[in-house]
Amino acid sequence: MEAVKPQQEDHLFVATHEELSSQAYHEERGHVSSSQLIHVLRTPAHFLYHSLEGSSEESDLMRMGTAVHCMVLEPKEFQNRYVFAPRNYDKRYKVDQAEAKAIAESYPGKIILEQRDQITLKKIVAGLQNHAMARQLLAAEGQPELSIFWRDDLTGLDLKVRIDRFVKLGSTGVMLEVKSTDNASPEAFGRKIVDMDYDLRAVMYADGLKRAYGFTPSIVWLVIERETGFVALYQPTPKMLTRAWRRYEEARIALAHAKKFNSWPAYQTGESIEPIDLPRWIRN
Repeated sequence: MEAVKPQQEDHLFVATHEELSSQAYHEERGHVSSSQLIHVLRTPAHFLYHSLEGSSEESDLMRMGTAVHCMVLEPKEFQNRYVFAPRNYDKRYKVDQAEAKAIAESYPGKIILEQRDQITLKKIVAGLQNHAMARQLLAAEGQPELSIFWRDDLTGLDLKVRIDRFVKLGSTGVMLEVKSTDNASPEAFGRKIVDMDYDLRAVMYADGLKRAYGFTPSIVWLVIERETGFVALYQPTPKMLTRAWRRYEEARIALAHAKKFNSWPAYQTGESIEPIDLPRWIRN
Protein backbone atom coordinates (compact mmCIF):
# COMPACT_ATOMS: atom_id res chain seq x y z
CA MET A 1 0.00 0.00 0.00
CA GLU A 2 1.60 3.25 -1.11
CA ALA A 3 1.57 6.37 1.04
CA VAL A 4 -0.61 9.24 -0.11
CA LYS A 5 1.59 12.18 -1.06
CA PRO A 6 1.14 15.60 0.55
CA GLN A 7 -1.56 17.77 -0.96
CA GLN A 8 -1.06 21.36 0.05
CA GLU A 9 -4.55 22.52 -0.87
CA ASP A 10 -6.21 20.43 1.84
CA HIS A 11 -3.22 19.95 4.15
CA LEU A 12 -3.45 16.16 3.81
CA PHE A 13 -0.37 14.05 4.41
CA VAL A 14 -0.16 10.27 4.90
CA ALA A 15 3.00 8.42 5.92
CA THR A 16 3.79 4.74 6.41
CA HIS A 17 5.76 3.56 9.43
CA GLU A 18 8.85 3.33 7.23
CA GLU A 19 8.50 7.00 6.30
CA LEU A 20 7.64 8.31 9.78
CA SER A 21 8.71 6.69 13.04
CA SER A 22 6.52 6.57 16.11
CA GLN A 23 8.94 8.90 17.91
CA ALA A 24 8.83 11.46 15.09
CA TYR A 25 5.04 11.30 15.02
CA HIS A 26 4.74 11.97 18.75
CA GLU A 27 7.34 14.73 18.68
CA GLU A 28 5.41 16.65 16.00
CA ARG A 29 3.47 19.35 17.89
CA GLY A 30 1.71 21.27 15.12
CA HIS A 31 -1.27 18.90 14.96
CA VAL A 32 -3.69 17.72 17.65
CA SER A 33 -3.82 13.98 18.35
CA SER A 34 -6.72 12.01 19.79
CA SER A 35 -4.83 11.59 23.07
CA GLN A 36 -4.72 15.38 23.37
CA LEU A 37 -8.23 16.10 22.06
CA ILE A 38 -10.05 13.97 24.63
CA HIS A 39 -8.84 16.23 27.46
CA VAL A 40 -10.87 19.20 26.22
CA LEU A 41 -14.10 17.34 27.02
CA ARG A 42 -13.10 17.49 30.67
CA THR A 43 -12.27 21.19 30.51
CA PRO A 44 -10.24 23.36 28.11
CA ALA A 45 -7.78 23.90 30.95
CA HIS A 46 -7.06 20.17 31.02
CA PHE A 47 -6.25 20.23 27.32
CA LEU A 48 -3.84 23.11 27.86
CA TYR A 49 -2.28 21.45 30.90
CA HIS A 50 -1.56 18.19 29.09
CA SER A 51 -0.32 20.03 26.00
CA LEU A 52 2.18 22.03 28.05
CA GLU A 53 3.21 19.19 30.34
CA GLY A 54 3.73 16.73 27.49
CA SER A 55 3.92 12.98 27.98
CA SER A 56 4.47 11.63 31.45
CA GLU A 57 7.23 9.11 32.13
CA GLU A 58 6.45 5.74 30.59
CA SER A 59 5.33 3.15 33.15
CA ASP A 60 6.21 -0.56 33.07
CA LEU A 61 2.64 -1.26 31.91
CA MET A 62 2.98 1.23 29.05
CA ARG A 63 6.34 -0.22 28.03
CA MET A 64 4.80 -3.68 27.91
CA GLY A 65 1.89 -2.35 25.85
CA THR A 66 4.38 -0.90 23.36
CA ALA A 67 6.15 -4.26 23.14
CA VAL A 68 2.83 -6.02 22.51
CA HIS A 69 2.03 -3.56 19.73
CA CYS A 70 5.39 -4.14 18.10
CA MET A 71 5.10 -7.93 18.32
CA VAL A 72 1.54 -7.97 16.93
CA LEU A 73 1.80 -5.22 14.31
CA GLU A 74 5.47 -5.22 13.31
CA PRO A 75 6.80 -8.70 14.16
CA LYS A 76 9.80 -8.36 11.82
CA GLU A 77 10.91 -5.27 13.76
CA PHE A 78 10.59 -6.87 17.17
CA GLN A 79 14.09 -8.38 17.29
CA ASN A 80 15.57 -5.05 16.19
CA ARG A 81 14.01 -3.22 19.11
CA TYR A 82 13.94 -5.71 21.98
CA VAL A 83 16.18 -8.22 23.71
CA PHE A 84 15.16 -10.78 26.32
CA ALA A 85 17.02 -10.98 29.61
CA PRO A 86 17.62 -14.47 31.06
CA ARG A 87 15.68 -13.70 34.25
CA ASN A 88 13.70 -11.13 36.18
CA TYR A 89 15.52 -8.37 38.06
CA ASP A 90 14.95 -6.63 41.35
CA LYS A 91 16.63 -3.25 40.94
CA ARG A 92 16.93 -2.89 44.71
CA TYR A 93 19.89 -5.29 44.59
CA LYS A 94 23.29 -4.26 43.20
CA VAL A 95 23.89 -7.62 41.50
CA ASP A 96 20.62 -7.27 39.56
CA GLN A 97 21.45 -3.67 38.68
CA ALA A 98 24.89 -4.72 37.40
CA GLU A 99 23.55 -7.58 35.26
CA ALA A 100 20.80 -5.44 33.73
CA LYS A 101 23.35 -2.71 32.98
CA ALA A 102 25.69 -5.22 31.30
CA ILE A 103 22.91 -6.47 29.06
CA ALA A 104 21.94 -2.91 28.13
CA GLU A 105 25.56 -2.13 27.23
CA SER A 106 25.81 -5.31 25.14
CA TYR A 107 22.68 -4.39 23.16
CA PRO A 108 22.81 -0.59 22.77
CA GLY A 109 19.57 1.01 21.66
CA LYS A 110 17.47 -2.05 22.48
CA ILE A 111 14.82 -2.36 25.18
CA ILE A 112 15.31 -5.12 27.73
CA LEU A 113 12.38 -7.42 28.41
CA GLU A 114 12.62 -9.65 31.45
CA GLN A 115 11.62 -13.30 31.74
CA ARG A 116 8.10 -12.45 32.93
CA ASP A 117 7.62 -10.33 29.81
CA GLN A 118 8.69 -13.20 27.57
CA ILE A 119 6.13 -15.49 29.24
CA THR A 120 3.40 -12.88 28.69
CA LEU A 121 4.29 -12.45 25.02
CA LYS A 122 4.27 -16.22 24.44
CA LYS A 123 0.76 -16.37 25.88
CA ILE A 124 -0.33 -13.60 23.54
CA VAL A 125 1.13 -15.38 20.51
CA ALA A 126 -0.84 -18.49 21.48
CA GLY A 127 -4.00 -16.44 21.98
CA LEU A 128 -3.67 -14.89 18.53
CA GLN A 129 -3.08 -18.30 16.95
CA ASN A 130 -6.26 -19.59 18.60
CA HIS A 131 -8.45 -16.77 17.23
CA ALA A 132 -9.13 -17.38 13.53
CA MET A 133 -10.50 -13.93 12.69
CA ALA A 134 -7.64 -12.16 14.49
CA ARG A 135 -5.14 -14.24 12.52
CA GLN A 136 -6.93 -13.33 9.29
CA LEU A 137 -6.92 -9.58 9.97
CA LEU A 138 -3.24 -9.60 10.94
CA ALA A 139 -2.24 -11.71 7.95
CA ALA A 140 -4.25 -9.70 5.38
CA GLU A 141 -2.44 -7.16 3.23
CA GLY A 142 -2.39 -3.87 5.04
CA GLN A 143 -0.39 -1.08 6.60
CA PRO A 144 0.69 -0.99 10.26
CA GLU A 145 1.31 2.24 12.14
CA LEU A 146 -0.15 4.51 9.46
CA SER A 147 0.10 8.26 10.20
CA ILE A 148 -2.40 10.75 8.78
CA PHE A 149 -2.29 14.56 9.11
CA TRP A 150 -5.12 16.81 7.91
CA ARG A 151 -7.03 20.04 8.47
CA ASP A 152 -10.53 19.65 9.85
CA ASP A 153 -13.24 21.14 7.61
CA LEU A 154 -15.58 21.93 10.53
CA THR A 155 -13.19 23.84 12.77
CA GLY A 156 -9.97 24.45 10.85
CA LEU A 157 -8.00 22.51 13.46
CA ASP A 158 -4.90 20.63 12.33
CA LEU A 159 -5.39 17.00 13.39
CA LYS A 160 -3.32 13.83 13.30
CA VAL A 161 -3.75 10.12 14.00
CA ARG A 162 -1.52 7.06 14.01
CA ILE A 163 -3.55 3.95 13.23
CA ASP A 164 -2.43 0.56 14.54
CA ARG A 165 -3.30 -1.32 11.36
CA PHE A 166 -5.33 -0.48 8.26
CA VAL A 167 -6.46 -3.46 6.18
CA LYS A 168 -7.74 -2.66 2.69
CA LEU A 169 -10.57 -4.98 1.66
CA GLY A 170 -11.89 -4.38 -1.85
CA SER A 171 -13.30 -0.86 -2.10
CA THR A 172 -13.39 -0.40 1.67
CA GLY A 173 -11.29 -1.43 4.66
CA VAL A 174 -10.95 -2.31 8.33
CA MET A 175 -9.24 -0.17 10.93
CA LEU A 176 -7.73 -2.47 13.56
CA GLU A 177 -6.84 -1.05 16.98
CA VAL A 178 -4.85 -3.26 19.36
CA LYS A 179 -5.58 -2.88 23.08
CA SER A 180 -4.10 -4.83 25.99
CA THR A 181 -6.14 -4.95 29.18
CA ASP A 182 -6.68 -6.82 32.44
CA ASN A 183 -10.10 -8.18 31.45
CA ALA A 184 -11.11 -8.75 27.82
CA SER A 185 -14.76 -9.61 28.50
CA PRO A 186 -17.33 -7.45 26.65
CA GLU A 187 -18.62 -5.97 29.91
CA ALA A 188 -15.19 -5.02 31.22
CA PHE A 189 -13.87 -3.75 27.90
CA GLY A 190 -17.10 -1.81 27.32
CA ARG A 191 -16.38 0.09 30.54
CA LYS A 192 -12.80 0.61 29.40
CA ILE A 193 -14.03 2.12 26.13
CA VAL A 194 -16.00 4.72 28.06
CA ASP A 195 -13.31 5.37 30.68
CA MET A 196 -10.52 5.81 28.11
CA ASP A 197 -12.60 7.38 25.31
CA TYR A 198 -11.56 4.61 22.94
CA ASP A 199 -14.73 5.21 20.91
CA LEU A 200 -13.98 8.90 20.35
CA ARG A 201 -10.39 8.08 19.43
CA ALA A 202 -11.54 5.40 17.00
CA VAL A 203 -13.91 7.66 15.07
CA MET A 204 -11.17 10.30 14.87
CA TYR A 205 -8.92 7.63 13.31
CA ALA A 206 -11.75 6.71 10.95
CA ASP A 207 -12.19 10.37 10.04
CA GLY A 208 -8.51 10.56 9.10
CA LEU A 209 -8.81 7.45 6.93
CA LYS A 210 -11.87 8.89 5.21
CA ARG A 211 -9.90 12.03 4.36
CA ALA A 212 -7.02 9.95 3.02
CA TYR A 213 -8.89 7.24 1.13
CA GLY A 214 -12.42 8.53 0.58
CA PHE A 215 -14.39 6.06 2.72
CA THR A 216 -15.14 5.40 6.37
CA PRO A 217 -13.62 2.06 7.44
CA SER A 218 -15.09 -0.51 9.78
CA ILE A 219 -13.71 -0.13 13.31
CA VAL A 220 -12.44 -3.24 15.08
CA TRP A 221 -10.72 -3.51 18.46
CA LEU A 222 -8.35 -6.45 18.90
CA VAL A 223 -8.32 -6.86 22.68
CA ILE A 224 -5.60 -8.87 24.41
CA GLU A 225 -5.90 -9.98 28.03
CA ARG A 226 -2.49 -9.55 29.60
CA GLU A 227 -2.55 -12.33 32.20
CA THR A 228 -3.92 -15.10 29.98
CA GLY A 229 -3.09 -13.94 26.45
CA PHE A 230 -6.72 -14.57 25.46
CA VAL A 231 -7.92 -12.51 22.50
CA ALA A 232 -11.27 -10.96 21.60
CA LEU A 233 -12.44 -8.88 18.63
CA TYR A 234 -15.09 -6.22 19.15
CA GLN A 235 -16.90 -3.84 16.81
CA PRO A 236 -18.82 -0.77 18.06
CA THR A 237 -22.59 -0.83 17.75
CA PRO A 238 -24.43 1.94 15.83
CA LYS A 239 -25.46 3.44 19.19
CA MET A 240 -21.87 3.59 20.38
CA LEU A 241 -20.74 5.11 17.08
CA THR A 242 -23.44 7.79 17.21
CA ARG A 243 -22.29 8.82 20.68
CA ALA A 244 -18.65 8.76 19.63
CA TRP A 245 -19.13 10.95 16.54
CA ARG A 246 -21.16 13.42 18.61
CA ARG A 247 -18.46 13.67 21.27
CA TYR A 248 -15.76 13.97 18.61
CA GLU A 249 -17.61 16.95 17.14
CA GLU A 250 -18.14 18.51 20.58
CA ALA A 251 -14.43 18.17 21.37
CA ARG A 252 -13.33 19.81 18.11
CA ILE A 253 -15.77 22.70 18.53
CA ALA A 254 -14.74 23.23 22.17
CA LEU A 255 -11.04 23.27 21.27
CA ALA A 256 -11.55 25.59 18.31
CA HIS A 257 -13.50 28.00 20.56
CA ALA A 258 -10.80 27.91 23.25
CA LYS A 259 -8.09 28.62 20.67
CA LYS A 260 -10.06 31.38 18.95
CA PHE A 261 -10.71 33.33 22.15
CA ASN A 262 -7.61 32.13 24.02
CA SER A 263 -9.97 31.03 26.80
CA TRP A 264 -8.97 27.99 28.85
CA PRO A 265 -11.38 27.71 31.81
CA ALA A 266 -11.17 24.81 34.26
CA TYR A 267 -14.14 23.61 36.31
CA GLN A 268 -15.18 27.00 37.66
CA THR A 269 -14.52 30.71 37.24
CA GLY A 270 -13.99 31.06 41.00
CA GLU A 271 -16.77 33.63 41.37
CA SER A 272 -19.30 31.42 43.14
CA ILE A 273 -19.92 28.17 45.01
CA GLU A 274 -21.72 25.55 42.94
CA PRO A 275 -24.32 23.09 44.34
CA ILE A 276 -23.56 19.40 43.86
CA ASP A 277 -26.01 16.48 43.79
CA LEU A 278 -25.75 12.72 44.07
CA PRO A 279 -24.30 11.02 40.98
CA ARG A 280 -26.82 10.32 38.24
CA TRP A 281 -26.47 6.54 38.58
CA ILE A 282 -27.63 6.79 42.22
CA ARG A 283 -30.46 9.22 41.44
CA ASN A 284 -31.74 6.87 38.74
